[in-house]
Amino acid sequence: MNIAVIGTGSWGTALALVLHENGHTVKCWTLDEKQVKKIK
Repeated sequence: MNIAVIGTGSWGTALALVLHENGHTVKCWTLDEKQVKKIK
C-alpha cells in the first residue's frame, strides 16, 4: 500500500517508520529542510 505522511515531527516520523517496517511504501512531506537531512 502507498501511504503519504504529511509532517515529519515526532508523530509523523514514528508513524512512517512503523508503516515502512510493516512493508508499506511511505512518502513523507515536510517544509522543514533540516528535518529532511536528519531523516536521511
